[in-house]
Amino acid sequence: MNDRGKRKYGMLGRIDMLEEYRNCEKRLPQAIVIGVMKAGTEAFATFLAINPDIAMSLNVATTLYFASNYKKGLDWYKDQMVCSTSSQVTVEKAPQYFMHSLAPSRIRRMNKYMKIILLVRDPIARAISHYLQAKSAHPKLINNRSFEDIVFTADGGVKKNDFVAFSEYSVTLKRWYKYFDKSQVLILDGDEFKQDQIKVLTEAETFLNVRNYITSDKFIFDENKGFYCVNVNGEAACLSKGKGRTHPTLSPVHYEILKKHFAPYNEEFYKMTGKRYNW
Repeated sequence: MNDRGKRKYGMLGRIDMLEEYRNCEKRLPQAIVIGVMKAGTEAFATFLAINPDIAMSLNVATTLYFASNYKKGLDWYKDQMVCSTSSQVTVEKAPQYFMHSLAPSRIRRMNKYMKIILLVRDPIARAISHYLQAKSAHPKLINNRSFEDIVFTADGGVKKNDFVAFSEYSVTLKRWYKYFDKSQVLILDGDEFKQDQIKVLTEAETFLNVRNYITSDKFIFDENKGFYCVNVNGEAACLSKGKGRTHPTLSPVHYEILKKHFAPYNEEFYKMTGKRYNW
């Protein structure tokens, strides 16, 4: 666990995870949060880590083992995990895995019983949030182009790029369902998580077969930020200022173009998951 991970566990009041000589060891994960990027995975993972039965690295950088670091081997991968006790469930958060073509088969090869957690959100909102993150982290790549410049063609079509493709959930989910039974994949609503984090976190606790520890008293609503922060001894411990960025407003025309583009993918996703979302 790097210094940022230690700071986040300190922020959460999880002093037990910071004890240098606690009785623990490195273990391969039994569950992986695979994404999707910009659907609330960092907030979800941070809040889930309140549960003492969960051992999860809260570093910003993930191992990327099943993506670009696969050749480093399982021993290396295990060594990247946070130290855990025999009563804890080791979880990795790696939103980069959802879109990686080889991640599902590689994960299954390691553990065919792996539990997979996927957060999704309104595809248009996710695409805009993805753009805003890229604009902040890679300004030269965006080069002062607006969301509309990057996503729409001159004749009003929709470009095929990462901002769009990452929101076509059904396309990628098919790949995961080839390797994992639907009972092994928990799909959570990132939009619902922002409104009712207890309900969503309880679903995850049940799925991971850990106690339902996370209750409403563990959070404080921050009026200025517009989302919940962790309640640590009566003080609000909030996520970074990069969370909750203000989204640019799409014109009605552009919004309808994107809505029409995502509609068939959304319908297919609803059928695959057996749940309809308000998209």
